[in-house]
Amino acid sequence: MKGWWKWLLPLLILGALGFWISRQFTTTVLIAEAESGTAVNAVTGTVEVLAFADIHVKAQNRGEIVEVLVEAGDAIEEGDLIARQSSEELELRLEQVNIRLEAAEARSGLESTHKIDLESLEDRREDVKLSVDLGQAPASQLEEVDRQRRKKEVLWKTEKIQERENLRLLRNQVEQLELQRGQMRTRAPFDGIVAELNAFKGDLVNPSQNLIRLVAHGRYIMMELTEEDYFGVEDGQEVTLRLASYPDRTFAGTVTRLSDVANANNKTRNVFVEVEAAQDVMVPGLTGEGYLVKAERENAVLVPRRALIGNLIYVFKNGRVEKRKVRPGFLSLNKAEIREGLEPGERVIVEDQNLLADGQRVEAEPLTQP
Repeated sequence: MKGWWKWLLPLLILGALGFWISRQFTTTVLIAEAESGTAVNAVTGTVEVLAFADIHVKAQNRGEIVEVLVEAGDAIEEGDLIARQSSEELELRLEQVNIRLEAAEARSGLESTHKIDLESLEDRREDVKLSVDLGQAPASQLEEVDRQRRKKEVLWKTEKIQERENLRLLRNQVEQLELQRGQMRTRAPFDGIVAELNAFKGDLVNPSQNLIRLVAHGRYIMMELTEEDYFGVEDGQEVTLRLASYPDRTFAGTVTRLSDVANANNKTRNVFVEVEAAQDVMVPGLTGEGYLVKAERENAVLVPRRALIGNLIYVFKNGRVEKRKVRPGFLSLNKAEIREGLEPGERVIVEDQNLLADGQRVEAEPLTQP
């Protein structure tokens, strides 16, 4: 009996040592169980909050600002007066042109001397014609009167053309000056909020110089997607938004318009999203991330997205790694659908798959947060 223990004890020690060594070098993998659920075809993209209109209202003429009627933060309506520029010089020029126009209109009411002369020549022609018919005057005399009459008619018609031209030019000058005078009063082009004041009383501004920045009330979201993710996006699809300024909130939106062109420089296309939220929350310029659901499928086999490597899944089965080809389906932010090659309840490895070999013995540790 003692001799038997001499052989058994070393074998037990060697076995324990081998087991300890094998435990030290056995790979532990994180696994998750494939489950049945709703597959979601979704994509993510960067988003930016934009106003329906965000412009700088500019001066249209050169002039000194004599009055600014708004302040930053004011809500104004289309047509409200924003600023007024000095128009004294324009008023003087307008008065001068109006004086010339009144004089021209008064002259146009007078009878033309050329017309009076033409009437006299008509009477004379009758007399000369009678003399020629009676043989008391040569025919050349009648021809001379006709030439004089035609010349006077041309002078009279030319005078009327010049008169009409002068009146139209003067009236056009009046309209131009009145338009410029009106442009010295800058008005709001649409309803909105005054975001910035860029000019103040006493400033001498030039045409196209900024007076205020005006932001319209309406908001929309521009969501930037890669060209590959853009396929399948349609009007009316729902979008969930997270903005950097509100990390603990989500906002629901709807796709309202698809971009007709792509950005060749960064390989992206834009989707425009409408969100119902308060104006003071959706501040233009905010950025964040959008999650857009393109389609859903019920009773699908789902695994954590990081378990899928291309078209491969690493399955944990009977303590070993089984490298398996599958047919992927919809992909969402955290989940991947497996159309073929995997059943609900099978356990898949979710990380460090590149370190594993097919058939390798491993130990499993459940993933607590897929």
